[in-house]
Amino acid sequence: MKASAKATKPKPLKPLAQSFGWIKQLEYIDINLNNSRKLIQNLDNLSNSTTGLVNDVDMKVNGGMIGVQRVKAALDWLD
Repeated sequence: MKASAKATKPKPLKPLAQSFGWIKQLEYIDINLNNSRKLIQNLDNLSNSTTGLVNDVDMKVNGGMIGVQRVKAALDWLD
């Protein structure tokens, strides 16, 4: 008789917070995804601005070197 009483005993209900815990997990995943997207965008912007800066410096250095090379070629006859 006890066995049948245990079999018909209702299961306790989960607390509401546990029942909807998956919603909090989805919100956490969504926030992390958005933060990752922002980070990737910031890294892309940083990469683009760094590439532009390197190109500017390269042009300044190489532009100055062209003048130096011309002067050196013009003065080579002194050697």
